Amino acid sequence: NLKQLKELFPETDEEIVESTLRACAGYLDPAIEKLLELTDPNYKADERSSQELHRIQQYNEDERLAMQIARREHRRQTNVVGKRRDPYHVCAAASARRVVMSI
Repeated sequence: NLKQLKELFPETDEEIVESTLRACAGYLDPAIEKLLELTDPNYKADERSSQELHRIQQYNEDERLAMQIARREHRRQTNVVGKRRDPYHVCAAASARRVVMSI
């Protein structure tokens, strides 16, 4: 997809083309629409395309936020278990390791 965009927009800075494609989650059509908006002052984007781009960007933002929350929760749980060090948690961790290793 990146190669195609570079061919379609040879005068556009490569970094802009790459970041536009990344912002559009790798989808070629919304990236083309956005690059046309950026490079051609006479181009008027289709309302449907703008909505699709917004949907993709919102999805990416939601996914990024979900990953942050999951990482934070994992760190919180790891810290709680690590600080407690009671026998149940130690045994549960050892059992989980044995199960994983036996698979």
